[in-house]
Amino acid sequence: MTAGSGELAAVSGEPAMPPRRARPAAGARVEAVESAAERAARWRSFRHSRSAPARLRPAWLEGLAGNPAAPASVLLRLLTEDPAERSWSALLDRELPPEVVTAWLAHPEWTVRRRLVESRHLGAPERTRLLADAEGADRPVLTLLTAAMGQPLTEDGYAALATDADPRVRARIARHPELPLHLLAALAADPDSRVRESAALPPHPRPGAPEPAGPEPESTTAAVELRSLDGDPEIRYRALRDSRLSPASVVRLLDDPQEWIRDAAAGDARLPARVLTTLLHDPETARAAAGNPAVPVSAMHHLLDRVGVAHPPTPPR
Repeated sequence: MTAGSGELAAVSGEPAMPPRRARPAAGARVEAVESAAERAARWRSFRHSRSAPARLRPAWLEGLAGNPAAPASVLLRLLTEDPAERSWSALLDRELPPEVVTAWLAHPEWTVRRRLVESRHLGAPERTRLLADAEGADRPVLTLLTAAMGQPLTEDGYAALATDADPRVRARIARHPELPLHLLAALAADPDSRVRESAALPPHPRPGAPEPAGPEPESTTAAVELRSLDGDPEIRYRALRDSRLSPASVVRLLDDPQEWIRDAAAGDARLPARVLTTLLHDPETARAAAGNPAVPVSAMHHLLDRVGVAHPPTPPR
């Protein structure tokens, strides 16, 4: 923490940030300066490392799964992993390239394929196919999840669930906010009382789209820098998300007292390679650093090589 942050906190009435192994602002400015040649050399040197502590494996896998710059070649390798790996949640929170969705739908294990229903980015044909594959106790559960999420199905998909032999399935699709009215009317007259009761209830609320974050209105670069020193962590976080914040301030926020701000800073693409490669080997920051879009694709594959993640089999011609 710098002296300026305490002064700002006193002015704003917020408590001053407690010290946390903070590097001086001058040191952060030095670390943030990096030429393109230095960055390329750092990543070349990084790829010479061959081993990795076991504790870094789940962090790297989860970070890469959520990395917005990770291409299909990286994500397809993650699908070769055990279903118990923690990377699933990160994969489900993001948009997936079509070839990754295709590979996921073709996975030989149903326990892996079924997880794809949880994605909010899955198309109606693919979701319909998954629900058609579901059997036994999975079918009502996945129907409930689809209806509660308000995720679309094809016309045939809605009809198949609305006429399913299992009344639990019919009762749960009855509350889908996009269910065609003629199917809802049929379910309201269903012979099973549970289905009729469900059809009489309001549909699940439609999910709202999150509003994109933008720069603070009527702000300047200098004001953003000052906010990154504020005593309120929410204000510091908003400053970190502003594209006008300097790389030096991003480096400084790696020492923030709040873990979630430190994670956000570790995932910021403005970090120089000399800092990012160090964060990848720190168990506290490895997950966030592996999710940093500034990690080159060649380095992403290198991380997977180091923790023994296989390449997917080549499809037969």
